[in-house]
Amino acid sequence: MTSSIATAFCWGLAFVVTKFFTQMLDGLTPAGCYWMFSGWCFFGFVFCLVLVPETKGKSLDEIQKLFGAK
Repeated sequence: MTSSIATAFCWGLAFVVTKFFTQMLDGLTPAGCYWMFSGWCFFGFVFCLVLVPETKGKSLDEIQKLFGAK
């Protein structure tokens, strides 16, 4: 279920970027657009680094405990 939500969100954002990219180019210039997208990518990186737990090398039992599965 979560994968479906993440995929729908990704495609929704891809649509928004495609729809409004030309208007953003007019308003921000190409350099401004790419800096804005770079900022969002950096924010996503920090979000994952801080809030998404590492599961590499852990057993399924440990992962379930980490996420609070019953």
